[in-house]
Amino acid sequence: MAGHVPGGAYRQATPSPAEASGLPPIAICGACGVGAPARGTTCEACEAILAEVRRQVPATPPLVWCAVRATFQCRSCAFHSPLDGVEVGQGVHCAQCGAFQKFDASGWEPTLTFAHGVADLAGPTPEGMFPSARIWIGDDNPHRDLGISTTFAKTGGGEGDGGGALPEAEVARGFPVCAACRQPLEVSVAGGTCETRCRGCAASARYQLPSTLGRWAPAVRAVVSSEQRVDQRRCRLQQQAGGGVIALLCPQCGAPLRDVRAGSVRCNHCHTSSFVPARARPREDGGLVEADPFFVAFDGPSRERGALEAPTFPAEPADAGLKVKGLFARGLQPLAGIELPERKRGLDLRQLVVSLGLTGLALAVGFALVAVYNHVLAGLF
Repeated sequence: MAGHVPGGAYRQATPSPAEASGLPPIAICGACGVGAPARGTTCEACEAILAEVRRQVPATPPLVWCAVRATFQCRSCAFHSPLDGVEVGQGVHCAQCGAFQKFDASGWEPTLTFAHGVADLAGPTPEGMFPSARIWIGDDNPHRDLGISTTFAKTGGGEGDGGGALPEAEVARGFPVCAACRQPLEVSVAGGTCETRCRGCAASARYQLPSTLGRWAPAVRAVVSSEQRVDQRRCRLQQQAGGGVIALLCPQCGAPLRDVRAGSVRCNHCHTSSFVPARARPREDGGLVEADPFFVAFDGPSRERGALEAPTFPAEPADAGLKVKGLFARGLQPLAGIELPERKRGLDLRQLVVSLGLTGLALAVGFALVAVYNHVLAGLF
């Protein structure tokens, strides 16, 4: 990762705390930026051959990154529709059928909390990105296999209390890459703004966090997604009465846009680049629009790590207090197979006679010992 120098120039970052502490670099797919498991052969996100596109990204605490493929389930067609980033509006269009419906953006709170746990705790090391010097959590870490034998962990989905669709996410290790050069981007994060730049083709972009995201996920420092990009305009959608898109127009000159195969397109007339939302992208007949990964950076250890490292104590039996009390109030319990006589109310004469007899015997023995002692002393002197 690179730092941002005043005046707009980028520089290579100095070795990070993670590198200094010996944490291994993170393996990602250079074609899409999603984590590339050490035992994997094909990228689960883009199906690229990992032997050809596997890239290494140095860990850079306190920031930890993850890749997210987010969708919601359409209430009209029941298919999962991709989200182009952290959507915070009250309504969304289905990319599969075009239906506009209610969206519950508060669902990002648990989704991003889960994503922070993945960014912090996923492999290739069982302790994740912030290993403790005192507490080992590798055996209990639920994300330790991510980046080794698995790619994604799933969370979210369903419907909120108000009837709006909740985001559903697949989360993996990841880092932003240049789609053209298939290399990790240089990234600068500061004050809710993220800037990326490719060393190979010099392409750059700027992203801004939504103002409302702070109350749902205060640890988020950057979201690199089409939805959060602020230096690129959206193409104009020419729609038919039923809501379907029939043409894409350049936001600058209004010319029809051609050869739309990805999330952005360049106008052949005025050379303006514009963003193409998922519902407007072409697809084969009967095919579904798949979710493209976007990338989220979090600051510091996750809540999930805090829960794993919190001290735990064995549960105390419910009758533990009664047993301690009974030890002093009723004496020791009898051995197995020995039963105590039933307790009776009132004065037990037999027990009284026995107790008095034993007391008298003890006193007699004591007096006898004292008499013998005195007799021996008298003989000596």
